Amino acid sequence: MVPLPQPLDHVAVSYNGKLSLVVDGSNKLFIYDSVIDKWSLGANLPESHGALTTNFINVFLYAVGWVISTETLTSNLAIDLNSK
Repeated sequence: MVPLPQPLDHVAVSYNGKLSLVVDGSNKLFIYDSVIDKWSLGANLPESHGALTTNFINVFLYAVGWVISTETLTSNLAIDLNSK
């Protein structure tokens, strides 16, 4: 496996054919394709996130329960990885 595209800290990890990392404290989504052994940058999330969890349902990556600065949010996010 090739190295990560940058040093990462506190990531939420999910797998649905490709490994997806949502970076804690940023709005970045990294996607690893094991077939070509390459990381790519997915669509930016609408805002920076911290302390979240992710999982797939069908083609959507759901991000649930996060903190921005010191505020805990009640909103959730669904990301369609097929659209970029």
